[in-house]
Amino acid sequence: MKATSIAAFAAATLLAFAACAAETPSASTCTLSHLKDVADHQGLAPAAELAKACAAQGYQSAKAFISETYDSSKESSASTYDKAKDYAKESYADVKNGSKEAYDKAKDGIVEGAGAAWSGIKDAGASVRDSIFGAKK
Repeated sequence: MKATSIAAFAAATLLAFAACAAETPSASTCTLSHLKDVADHQGLAPAAELAKACAAQGYQSAKAFISETYDSSKESSASTYDKAKDYAKESYADVKNGSKEAYDKAKDGIVEGAGAAWSGIKDAGASVRDSIFGAKK
């Protein structure tokens, strides 16, 4: 009798696993409510196997998604890096040229200002000399 009970239990378990194995993981079979129904009607073992299959499928989907996202991000990052590098080179060249132009203008302004100041000092000296010693005839 004990052997018959064990055989019946084993047969029921195998049928439950077979029924569960027939269910493939999908959006509808992997819901908590469906897993609860499987557990209520077929037992915990088939529900656990289905949950395990759903988790494995979810893992594979997540792994594929991450792989695709990584590849896309890698390509995008390389492109963005190249653009940033080119922009930095262009900006450096612009700043370098602008600084040189500003320096040249300042230098020219100082030279012109110094020349004008020297002329002004000469004229002022001549004016003072003329006022003290009289104008040259």
